[in-house]
This record gives sequence, C-alpha cells and structure tokens, in this order.
Amino acid sequence: MKTKIIILFFTSVMIFFYSCCSFAQNNLSEDQQIRAMLKEFYTTYISEIGKKRGNNERINWEKINAIPKEYCTVRLLKEIENDKELDYDPFINAQDADLKSLKTLSIKKNIEVPNGYVVTYGDSFGKEEVSIIKVVVVKEKDGYKIDSVGWDGVKKYGVRS
Repeated sequence: MKTKIIILFFTSVMIFFYSCCSFAQNNLSEDQQIRAMLKEFYTTYISEIGKKRGNNERINWEKINAIPKEYCTVRLLKEIENDKELDYDPFINAQDADLKSLKTLSIKKNIEVPNGYVVTYGDSFGKEEVSIIKVVVVKEKDGYKIDSVGWDGVKKYGVRS
C-alpha cells in the first residue's frame, strides 16, 4: 500500500512538471512565432522600399502598400491612413530605407509592454543612427498581426485608450 502511494505521488509530481515545461515551451513558441513574423515583415518591407534606391528598379507601390495589409491589423492601417499630416513611413520611422540596414535588423521583446517588441536597425546613410520602432502584436484568427507602432516622444499609431 505504501509503495502504491509513493508511485502515485511521483507520478503526480512528474505530470505536474511536464505540464509546467509544456506551458513554458508554448510561450517560447509563441514568442518565436511573433519574432519570425516581425522579421519577415521588416525584411520584406525594407527590401521592397530599398529597391527604389538601388538598381534603378521601378518602384512597385502596389506591392509596397500590400505588405502591411498582410502583417497589420485593419484598425492600425485605418488609423495610419486617416492621418492626413503623416509625411514619413510609420513602420520604419523614416521616409526611406536602404537594403544595407537589413544587416543590423534586430527584434527583441519589450518587457515593459504586454505583447510588445522593439525593432531596431542601423542607418546606412552615413549618419550612424539606429532606428528604434516599438510595436505591439496581437493574435488574430489568421495569425499574429502588428496592432500598434510608435517611438518614444513621437505619435504612436494603434495605441488603445
């Protein structure tokens, strides 16, 4: 009888630890999925914008404008579209980008904001500045989407009141 109790106890403990480890792996997996989505968005977006600076390729504005529609919430896109005074690209916090900046692209978790991430990339126009973009990601039925974009001291788009 005592042996059965000990076996039951150890089995319960093992199930508990397994569930904790499984929960941690799911969170890690979610974080990895979000980082992969952000990297894919910024790589695709900057690559397409950067084409206009190199190789004298024709600018495909239709393709550039389609990229955020795939990676951002409708609410965020509408808010950006409704800002008639916007004279820069809110996703890169600049008017243009260079393909060389992709070499320094970095995505880190922003521990100050739930579902927040900080995207950085170096300026390749000789100023040696770093662009810092803070985003918030939400899960929708078709995957993770950027729901907010902003920077310190500057208007933020998509921030819920």
